[in-house]
Amino acid sequence: MVPTEEQQKIIDYNSNTVVIAQPGSGKTFTLVNKITNILAESPIYKGVIAISFTGKASRELEKRCMNGGIDKKGTFFGTMDKFYISEIILPFGRHLFSKPKKELEIIDKDHPLFKKYIEYGGADDLKSWFNKNMKTLKWLYSEGYVILESVSELAMEVLLNSMACKRYLSARYSHIVIDEYQDSGRDQHKLFIELNNLGLIGIAVGDINQSIFGFADKSSEYLIELAQNKRFKPFHITKNHRCHQSIINYSMKLISREFNDIIQTNESRMYRKKIIGNEIDIARWLDNAIPKTISMFDVDDFNKVGILVRGNRTGSLINEELTLNHKFFSGTPFDNDSSLWGNLFDNVLNFIFNKRSTKYEFIEQYLNIELQFGKAKRLIKLLRDVEDLNDYKEPLHLIDKFIEISSLIYPNAVNTNSVNILQKILADNDLLEKFKPANTNQVQIMTLHKSKGLEFDIVFHLDLYKYIMPSSYNGEYSSPIQDLNLHYVGITRAKKVCVLCTSTKRHNRNGEISGVESEFLQIPRLITLRNNFIF
Repeated sequence: MVPTEEQQKIIDYNSNTVVIAQPGSGKTFTLVNKITNILAESPIYKGVIAISFTGKASRELEKRCMNGGIDKKGTFFGTMDKFYISEIILPFGRHLFSKPKKELEIIDKDHPLFKKYIEYGGADDLKSWFNKNMKTLKWLYSEGYVILESVSELAMEVLLNSMACKRYLSARYSHIVIDEYQDSGRDQHKLFIELNNLGLIGIAVGDINQSIFGFADKSSEYLIELAQNKRFKPFHITKNHRCHQSIINYSMKLISREFNDIIQTNESRMYRKKIIGNEIDIARWLDNAIPKTISMFDVDDFNKVGILVRGNRTGSLINEELTLNHKFFSGTPFDNDSSLWGNLFDNVLNFIFNKRSTKYEFIEQYLNIELQFGKAKRLIKLLRDVEDLNDYKEPLHLIDKFIEISSLIYPNAVNTNSVNILQKILADNDLLEKFKPANTNQVQIMTLHKSKGLEFDIVFHLDLYKYIMPSSYNGEYSSPIQDLNLHYVGITRAKKVCVLCTSTKRHNRNGEISGVESEFLQIPRLITLRNNFIF
């Protein structure tokens, strides 16, 4: 694949950069080429800090960067939390907080130690509490404990006050690259600016209109701030290579009433469908409509169809009623476990079932294979023991192997709650099923939030009701821009066809009510850009 003119300008530019990218515009392709170019021209001792929003995205970025045979050198691929812990807190915390009494153990806020010794009244803003109680965090560090939820505060304290840390980061790394910058929080933005001040070239990539994690204090305001910063040169990648032209027109007109660069097309693949009945009737209609739509638009596999919902309530209703072979990605029990062991258990299960990485690639996420060869050999053996989990009649018998893996990688981060969660999963085939990808003959059902970063040939976008999208209560919208962005994300997951579905009735916690259509469906400038669905 040859870079477009827009992409090549970004790849060639060698100073502070902000990239505003449209969905399907080849953002990751551009980022991969940018990083590989940097590494090819860097001395052996210099690497890049490459931050992704999730571990999965980070692994994919690293894999694509290394496919060209480029030397990884000292490059860091990972999430922000992983960078805080491995590159700042563990190596340099002792310079500032005094030497811990024992090897550091990462705990979470639910750990008995935190509850027993810390006067924390359950304040809504935990980060604010951390900032006001840095002395307590330092004391915990000296005792040998780091609270996982406080790592951004601790990392910034170390970075701002440790000359050794500053010298190390500026000597080892030449660039800091952060993907999905629209989902950055205040702490992540502060660290990016501070590293840029140390001399690292900053590269921020994102899409302002895909900022959908405001509930977690993430905001596109930091991406906008960088785009307006005179130290950074803004670039735009505007051509959507993913979606049909009519879907591009609709999505762009949704987010900007001033958008007039309509792409000429002979047909519209944006559709509206209103079902008489409720969500159960939508599921029954989908049973007939999906096979017909697949046939008409030459889609070869059922897993290229996505049914996207606002929340798991609707997802569960569709899951129960849809008779077509399908898979509902309702989340896993580890979604609410932020501990190191919980995250590792989750990654091991994904490794077992998804088969998207080799054992070597998995191990590289956690160990320096050259320096920790003995550990790496032991880990390979343990991964062999667990990777055939499907062949075991009682997978629970493998729990000790999972614990051995975690003890090998994070020996001081023992988490009983994570072990209990794993035990429940291994004992329940339905829970294990959640970690498996959809088969080619399975339609995929998931929330709009989970669909971010994915693509489907055909999308059925549900939950477009008043009070749901955008969410409102007593006439007050709770987060209208976030909801607009979420709607935009749903539409732009579709490559060939997007169907906006509602019904005359819907369910809420009290039962069945009238299904009034969303305000998003009533925007006058959009009505002429969609057709009534053919089936």
